Amino acid sequence: RSGLSAMAGASARAVKELSLRDYKFYAKLVPLCFTVGACMEFFMIKTGFYDTVTKLEAEKIAESEAKREAFLDSIKTPKKDQK
Repeated sequence: RSGLSAMAGASARAVKELSLRDYKFYAKLVPLCFTVGACMEFFMIKTGFYDTVTKLEAEKIAESEAKREAFLDSIKTPKKDQK
């Protein structure tokens, strides 16, 4: 073998070893992250977090709609000074 092809072979082996090592790492990490995320979601559901957030968002939307309607009414209605 020439020096260049020997380096390429060694590089290919290093990539295979690295990818197997990475696979083992991610094979352990992914289930852990999934479990942590599922526990967080379960906690938020049981504590009423989503109910609270939904209520707050609905209030913000209602307030925004009220401001919009008031603005549109002020544009449509001519003022007394403009007659």
